[in-house]
Amino acid sequence: MLKKNMRGFTLLELLVVISIIGILIAISAAAFTNAQQKARNAKRQGDVSAMSKAFEQYYSINASSYGANCTAMAGSMSGGSLPTDPKGGWTSYSCTSTGGVTNTYCVCARLEPAGNTDGNSGAACSGLGSAGEYFCLVQQQ
Repeated sequence: MLKKNMRGFTLLELLVVISIIGILIAISAAAFTNAQQKARNAKRQGDVSAMSKAFEQYYSINASSYGANCTAMAGSMSGGSLPTDPKGGWTSYSCTSTGGVTNTYCVCARLEPAGNTDGNSGAACSGLGSAGEYFCLVQQQ
């Protein structure tokens, strides 16, 4: 004799639940990746701002002149060197300095993901690829 009061879930019910869990995991993974990229971009923008402030400090200490290159001015930063990118293997920071006659610098950070348009490179530095992919700051003096 078969019992009609069997307890448990049907195969269809289990498949529906597993599908819903899979969809929720996919959505949360995409949101988490986006949040990580935004956090790394915020760190890059903060690093560029810190480099710019350190270079301005270098300018005021060294007879109103920027260094011949960014590495020379990096000594005025805390830690004494240029920052490293928060994402390993991502080519992010670029810095140019022409102390002396033109006495300028431009420091930039490449933003994630590739092709990002949140930066300001169109107005600041030239020769860095597509406008908006980089966040840049130039000399204040």
